[in-house]
Amino acid sequence: MIRRAGPTIALLACAGLLACGGEDPPAPATRPADVVLEFDGLTITRGEIEAFFPYLEALDPTLGLNYRRRVILAKHLIPLKLAQRAFAEPRAGLKARAEALVRNVGNGGYPDLVAKSRHMGGYQAKDPLSRNELAFAATPFAFDREHLGQVRGPIEVPQGFVVLATAHVTDALTKVMEKAEVWQVPFFHHDGAAFGKWVEEALRAAGRKVTYVHPEYRDVLPKEFQT
Repeated sequence: MIRRAGPTIALLACAGLLACGGEDPPAPATRPADVVLEFDGLTITRGEIEAFFPYLEALDPTLGLNYRRRVILAKHLIPLKLAQRAFAEPRAGLKARAEALVRNVGNGGYPDLVAKSRHMGGYQAKDPLSRNELAFAATPFAFDREHLGQVRGPIEVPQGFVVLATAHVTDALTKVMEKAEVWQVPFFHHDGAAFGKWVEEALRAAGRKVTYVHPEYRDVLPKEFQT
């Protein structure tokens, strides 16, 4: 008579198989060392933040580290990440249109951009613009004296994309006080007021879903992310 193995023997046999070369359980996911913020399934890395440091250092070397981080996160990276996910499809179309404009202008520079984009919503403000009047990510390009007159972009900003060319940058006592004559062609999925309202709501929702903050960044987050 052959006796069948009981439940205990079967469990021991299974354990023995695992110990003798069976598949190990999957290791828990590890967070990349460069990640400094996770919220609502989105991540921001140290590298993404520090990419703007050379621009801010050249603008004003006295700007503190926490101030730099706070400005980059609040004015650019956090709203950008939220908009990239929420409006992925329209953003792809806007980027394609912006790239087509840049190809059409070619090496023509400022005059050609003006001529070829008036019908697309291209414009120049009546008065020269300060840095605060431009999208944060666009300012390094708009105030780049070495490339005056050249077409820059598409530059990705939270609202979408911008193509621009700068005719002139005015001298001032400090770089912060400089102003620029900029022709801009916006490719936006929202106008300013509507996007501002959307960002406010998106920040409040995302702020309730913060899952990780690097200790060095706890004091530089927007108020909606402070817990």
